[in-house]
Amino acid sequence: MFCFKKFCLIDENTPMKIGMDSVLLGAWANSIENGLTIDLGSGCGLLTFMMAQRFPDCEYIGIEIHEGAFLDSLTNLQTFPQNQNIHFYKYDFLTFDFQNEVDTIISNPPYFSETIHPKNYGRFLARTQGEGFLESMVRKVADILSPHGIISLVYDTKSLNSLTELCLKHGLFLQRSCFIKHFENHNPKRVLLQFGKISKPLVTEYITLRNSEKEFGDEYKKMTRDFYLNF
Repeated sequence: MFCFKKFCLIDENTPMKIGMDSVLLGAWANSIENGLTIDLGSGCGLLTFMMAQRFPDCEYIGIEIHEGAFLDSLTNLQTFPQNQNIHFYKYDFLTFDFQNEVDTIISNPPYFSETIHPKNYGRFLARTQGEGFLESMVRKVADILSPHGIISLVYDTKSLNSLTELCLKHGLFLQRSCFIKHFENHNPKRVLLQFGKISKPLVTEYITLRNSEKEFGDEYKKMTRDFYLNF
């Protein structure tokens, strides 16, 4: 069990365990006030619960295709203190029938190619893109987002340009970015991104996770202090 300041989660049956990428995304992402938020590939529910703590007046739907992860999210929902406006569904996001437009989407999507198969096959499926998956995902996002809607995600910096071009092709503009560096002298490997249907001046940030003494940096602590017990 992984405990944050206001809730605890299990991820025993979830291929993608609770990790730093998702925690950073959940602490950084914006939300449209009082809107509908979709957690795309919700896993054990981490991002849904983080967003619900930060934006309690929104409605949340988590969509997860993996049986074990979906069951973990249902278990976690029972103990979450603000669970009345949260729902999880075991379904394929690409074929899910959304009855209304979506205001906010959050996701830690797969970004690895299929050339490397990790030992944990479930984790491999959670972290790899099937043929045409990315374009299908972006097209679906563009179809269901409201005119003022946004999607926030964490992605590999090496694939940032191709993702940005693909989103632009479907009418989604890069609005915010936050590059993540493990140390000050390291190149960023991950980036937090916000796309939306409205073209705005791009806001770019950088965050360094650890200082020269290899301790967690002040920026990282400030971003995640509402969640991590030791901050």
